[in-house]
Amino acid sequence: CRIGVEMAALRNKNICFTGAPEVILRHESPETSSLSVRYPAEPALFYQKSTAVEICFKNLSGQPLNGTLNIICPENISAAYNPDVCFQPGSNSVKIEISAAKNMEWMQSKNFFTAVFTTADGEIFSCEFGLSGAKQYQIYGPYWDMYDEDKYDVCPYDCEELTCNPACIPGMGDAMDMHIKFDKEYLDESALILHDIPEELPLALEKCGDYLYSHDISNFQGTCCFYAVHEFRTTDEIRNVLRSKCGSMANLFMKNANMAAAIIFTMTICASLLPAKFSVWS
Repeated sequence: CRIGVEMAALRNKNICFTGAPEVILRHESPETSSLSVRYPAEPALFYQKSTAVEICFKNLSGQPLNGTLNIICPENISAAYNPDVCFQPGSNSVKIEISAAKNMEWMQSKNFFTAVFTTADGEIFSCEFGLSGAKQYQIYGPYWDMYDEDKYDVCPYDCEELTCNPACIPGMGDAMDMHIKFDKEYLDESALILHDIPEELPLALEKCGDYLYSHDISNFQGTCCFYAVHEFRTTDEIRNVLRSKCGSMANLFMKNANMAAAIIFTMTICASLLPAKFSVWS
């Protein structure tokens, strides 16, 4: 009731309510100069590249404002920018580049920054903003079989009788398709749980957000199997860390060491015409 009386009184001063409770009219504060940020690309922090952020200043003073811009960063993160700025009346923006140190031990999932603009007269404007930490993956694969191992005990193509007559090769569809077995180990999974396998030439992949798509991993077309390793730290109970859909299957292995854990999951993409989508929370 009081809010309704206040709104009516502010919108139309010609209306007078009788018998209404007395209220204090709160007038809207006049707009003032302010500092904010805009993300021209993904709002995430990466190891392999810098992230562009635009520092925006709305100057309502009616005159140019000279001053100093300062970006306060978390440890092992730096920002490249010109600290000496002059903001003209109206809307202004300054582009900065934020980078993670190469020797950063761990990529935090949340990274908070503070932008501070101090005018030549000592007036201070500030705002806080953040960047999520890009998830780090090691991708192994693709792996597949040349023939259906459930149908043949040995490779049907490794046969003296068929090498001279390709038309006699059984299952010519194998020339256009690949086979996989979901329960088959295409690399040493017990070793992968313990350490990297560099001889398999894994791909180091950084991905912003919780979703990992098949086209993020490879442009391989066909049925195949990938292994993805994602390490994370958490103090919470580990659950619901992986979901998959769209013509794909997934298997999950976990290793724990104190509060650190690693997701090692195989992604078996069974439908080459549909993108596989995997959700990872950590």
